[in-house]
Amino acid sequence: MFRKLPVADQEQVREALAAAEDDDADIPESHLNILREREARYAAGLSKDIPAEEAFRQIMETLRREQADTP
Repeated sequence: MFRKLPVADQEQVREALAAAEDDDADIPESHLNILREREARYAAGLSKDIPAEEAFRQIMETLRREQADTP
């Protein structure tokens, strides 16, 4: 998906990520491990990208189910 962005947008993302590197200390190591796992699965072709709208729909469904299960 990143490669489909215009070059100027890719550079903007790179700059934002570089600026945010200092903030990594606030992210728990367990979360970083999950991200690394997911990135590796995607790079290996074991995971596919989905449109943001579909991801949001899935997240909302999960939240609704969790709220329904909460007493």
